[in-house]
Amino acid sequence: MSRTPTIVVGIDESTDNRPTLDWAIDEAMSRGARIRIVHVFADAMSRHMVGTGGTAKGTAVRAAPVELRRLTDDAVDYVVSVSAVTATGVTLRGEPVRILVAESELADLVVVGPTRNRATLLGSVSAGIAGRSKSPVVVARRMAGPLEPGAPVVVGVDDSVLARDVLAFAFAFASRHCLPVRAVRCWQPRPDYSDGWITPSPREEQARAATDLSEALAGWRERYPKVPVGRHVIRRHTVRGLLEDVSDARLLVVGAHGRHPTLDRMLGSVSQVVLHRAPCPVAVVHGTNDRCGS
Repeated sequence: MSRTPTIVVGIDESTDNRPTLDWAIDEAMSRGARIRIVHVFADAMSRHMVGTGGTAKGTAVRAAPVELRRLTDDAVDYVVSVSAVTATGVTLRGEPVRILVAESELADLVVVGPTRNRATLLGSVSAGIAGRSKSPVVVARRMAGPLEPGAPVVVGVDDSVLARDVLAFAFAFASRHCLPVRAVRCWQPRPDYSDGWITPSPREEQARAATDLSEALAGWRERYPKVPVGRHVIRRHTVRGLLEDVSDARLLVVGAHGRHPTLDRMLGSVSQVVLHRAPCPVAVVHGTNDRCGS
C-alpha cells in the first residue's frame, strides 16, 4: 500500500493565513497529498500539544485558549470546504521554529507564510524553519498581482552538491503544474589565484558559467520532455541576479547552503535573503533526495 504524501502547513494568529492555505491546497491536489495544519502559540517553557490529531512525546496535554483552537479548526474547515483534500489540524504550545522543524521530519513538504516573530534569531519564523527543516520548505507569500498563464518556475543553479536536488524539486513542480522552468546561473568576475592575479576575461567567465549550467541541466530535459526549459546566465551577484529574474515567476527554488546549525539562518545565506525580498513564493531545498517532489 503506497504512502500518502503529507504537507505540513504552519499557520499564525497574527497574519492572514489564506494565501498560505491556498498555495498548500493547490500543491496537495497536484501531489495527491493530505494536509496537516499546525498552529504553534509561543511558550518558551513547554512544548505541549493540544487539540486533535496526535499527542506530543513525553508531554501532558493542556488546554489552549479557545480562540487559538478555533483558528486551527477554521483552517481545516476552509481546506475541506474549497477542495477534496484531506486535512487535519493540531494546536501546539511551544517554540514555533523548533516544533515545525520537528514536524518536518515526517513531512514531504512544509508550507509557511512570511510570518515574523521577534523571538527568533532573524525576527522571522519562516526563515528559521527554512534554515533547519528536514524537508523542503515553501514560504508562500501573497503575490502583488495576477500571474500570466505559464508563469515560470525559476531555479537558481550553482555548482554545489545541492544542485541536483534543487533541480529535481523545480522540474517535478513544473511538471505537475504544467509550467516552464527557467534555470538561472549567476556569475561574477573573480581573480585566478592559480596564476598570480590574472583575471579571466568576462567572455571566458560567461562561457564557463554557460557550460556549467548546461552540464547541470543534462538529463533533466529527457526526464521531463514536456517541461519547456529556458536558460539565463547573468553577470550578477546571486541574490541580485535571482531577484531580478523572478518578477513574473510562479515559484523561486533555491538550495539551503548553511554550514552551521546557527549560521545557516544568517542573512548572509542566499536562500535566507531571497526569502525576505523575493516577490513570489520561495522553495528552499535541503538535499533530501527522497522528498524533493519527484
